[in-house]
Amino acid sequence: MNPETLASARTALADARPPVPAILGERWMPPDPRCVAPIRRFVHDLVADWGADGTACGTAELLVSELATNALPHAPARIVVIREERLLTVEVHDRCQEPPLPQAGDVWDDGGRGLGIVARLAYDWGWTPVPAGKAVWFRLAAW
Repeated sequence: MNPETLASARTALADARPPVPAILGERWMPPDPRCVAPIRRFVHDLVADWGADGTACGTAELLVSELATNALPHAPARIVVIREERLLTVEVHDRCQEPPLPQAGDVWDDGGRGLGIVARLAYDWGWTPVPAGKAVWFRLAAW
């Protein structure tokens, strides 16, 4: 194979690889309800600093608030903010191994609507078992 063909093949292979996700930031959240507000600000400011559109910043702030509140009983929790091309992923890791279950909360209920809000506003969401519990995550088109 001549050098030009080899270089062209390497470029094509490199272009075919999936993008490597970039961790933009992480933060620990102790089991204290007062820590949800700083987590919201952390995610909002981090995503804004990386140039995401304003709608994505506000939506990420709302959705991480829902997931962080759900994780409080199982805290400490770890919040991880990831960028993969145009997608923003926010993961909330906690020590509970039970899957998150969306509830059919009534409009007047004090709780139970968080995962429904996440499901309606996120591009995608789900959960993944991890060795020390689970990670509940959402994705937004942000860039």
